[in-house]
Amino acid sequence: MARQAGITDADWLECVLEHHENEDGSGYPNARPGAATSANAKILAVADRYCASVSTRDYRKSLLPNAAIHNVLLVHKKDVDPALAACFVREFGTYPTGTFVRLENGEIGVVTSRGKTTTTPVVHALVGPRGAPLSFPIRRDTSVPLNAVREVL
Repeated sequence: MARQAGITDADWLECVLEHHENEDGSGYPNARPGAATSANAKILAVADRYCASVSTRDYRKSLLPNAAIHNVLLVHKKDVDPALAACFVREFGTYPTGTFVRLENGEIGVVTSRGKTTTTPVVHALVGPRGAPLSFPIRRDTSVPLNAVREVL
């Protein structure tokens, strides 16, 4: 399909071909173990698994971002390179940018960037604790207990 779309770069074609290979050699199309799979294919595999998890399918609902990270990187950890999984969590955090969350103070906001740790993102509150839209977004540091993430929406 990539060739039909005009992709001719051999490295890119190989990366796409290999991105369903698993670290333990149980993947496809060639059942190659992680050591025989290119680093770029492994990176694409982590991204593809995460994106597939947060996307709705005919046979299942999408997962929330934090559940998708847990599912892809912890539940199915034999499938992905552990070093890349750790890097993915460090870069995107437990709550990736764009995730809607409810804070301990009752506000609803959107994650706008990484915070001090992978579990304390910067959130901009959009809805007040009583459900009224705020006049303007308020930046919240979720490392402060009152502003901590209570749940993902």
